[in-house]
Amino acid sequence: MISSAAAMGLTLTFEENPVPASNTQVGFSVYDESGFRIKPLGMIETATPFRLRRTGPASTGFPDNGTAFLQLALQDSFEMTALDGSPFTPTSIDLAEYSTAFTMPSSVFFTGYFGGGGSV
Repeated sequence: MISSAAAMGLTLTFEENPVPASNTQVGFSVYDESGFRIKPLGMIETATPFRLRRTGPASTGFPDNGTAFLQLALQDSFEMTALDGSPFTPTSIDLAEYSTAFTMPSSVFFTGYFGGGGSV
């Protein structure tokens, strides 16, 4: 789940479009919801296997809170942009472990890019 202040409290739930059935994964090149796009960092992929996956609830070996979620390959990066190109301010993100099969946590790093240039 990702919330953004620019959209007045908009929350991306990853429940739009057909939700993958329980215990299934669907590969995507990009995921669009509520005017935002999430994709692996870099060029948009045009052939399978896609690095971005949408996983349904109750998927064996993955965290489960009863809802669908997005998943990237281990050690991969993603970018999130507004489809209209406008700047936005993410205010929170809900993360889970990559897989219940890996016992060691990983560090997560975020880089934000300012509309007028620069990053944080």
